[in-house]
Amino acid sequence: MRIKLLSAVAAGLLLQACQPPEPPTELIQPVLGACTEGEIASLVGQHVDTLKGVTINAPLRLIHEGEAVTMDYNAERINIVVDENDMILEAYCG
Repeated sequence: MRIKLLSAVAAGLLLQACQPPEPPTELIQPVLGACTEGEIASLVGQHVDTLKGVTINAPLRLIHEGEAVTMDYNAERINIVVDENDMILEAYCG
C-alpha cells in the first residue's frame, strides 16, 4: 500500500514539474536609456553613415541583410539591418 501511495505522489510531482512557468504578474518597467523603437524608426531608409554624427548610449549591432546573428535578447541594444548599399532597412530593439 505504501509503495502505491509513494508512486502516486512521485508521479504527481513529476507531472507538476512539467508545467510551464507562470508569467510574471507585475509589469517590468523599461530601463532609462534603453532602446525605444519610436526613437530609432526614423533611421529606416537612411544611409548607415547617418549614425556617425549620432551619440548612442546603448549597445549597437550592425547586421548586414541575410547575415546570421545570435538570438540573445538585450532590451537596451539597437539592431540596425543594412542592405548591400549600406542603406538602413530595419532598426529594432533587442
